[in-house]
Formats: sequence, C-alpha cells, structure tokens
Amino acid sequence: MELNVKIGFNELLAAIKGLPDSQLAILKKELDKKTIKPATTRNKPLKELLLKGPIFEKDQLMAIAEIRKSINQWRTP
Repeated sequence: MELNVKIGFNELLAAIKGLPDSQLAILKKELDKKTIKPATTRNKPLKELLLKGPIFEKDQLMAIAEIRKSINQWRTP
C-alpha cells in the first residue's frame, strides 16, 4: 500500500523536528546515504571527455584569427 501526501517544506520540517531521537537518527542515516556527491565527482566523466577531445592546432587557430579579422572588417563601415 502506498500513500502520497502533498505537504509544504515547512510542514515537513516541523514533522521532522517532532520525531523522537531514535527515529531522527534513522532518518539522518538514510539522508546521509542520499546526499549529493560533490561536483568534482559528478562532473568527472565530462571533464575527462573534454580533456580527451580534439584540440586546434596552431595553423587552425591562425586561420580562425584571420577569418575573424576579415569578418570584423566587413561588419564595420
């Protein structure tokens, strides 16, 4: 059997504060299991992907700079 109840955060907080110490300890253990991992751990695969990705070579960067220069000259009257 499952029961879903919509209550506000403040009501939930008040209910938690009303728990006996033994149940509060159990709740704390459960919440500690669900804590959000630090960003460094969550983003590690993305960081690895970006670091292993392709990079521009010097001649490509020079070509991009030339193209930007041409576009900027074209834009200005």
